[in-house]
Amino acid sequence: MRVAAAVDDRTRKTAGRQAGQRVTILSALTLILGALAVIGGAAPAHATQAPGHDVPILANGWSWTYATTFTYNDGGGTDATINENDTYSVGSTTAPF
Repeated sequence: MRVAAAVDDRTRKTAGRQAGQRVTILSALTLILGALAVIGGAAPAHATQAPGHDVPILANGWSWTYATTFTYNDGGGTDATINENDTYSVGSTTAPF
């Protein structure tokens, strides 16, 4: 009886030790991979602003209209439609410098 208990106890300790070693190895591997991701790897993304030479100049008297329709339907009998029309026009321009 005592021998069987000693064997079971030893097996339990060995299994626990192996699980602890796995956690330690996986933690170290995660730290190494994280450090590699921070230090090296792909270059960070860079956003560039449009130069602005493809934008039309706002001239005096120039106008445009923004028209859209919003529709709301909640599926329970509530329906709403909003028509929006906005007209913008340039009255005068001044140089920004």
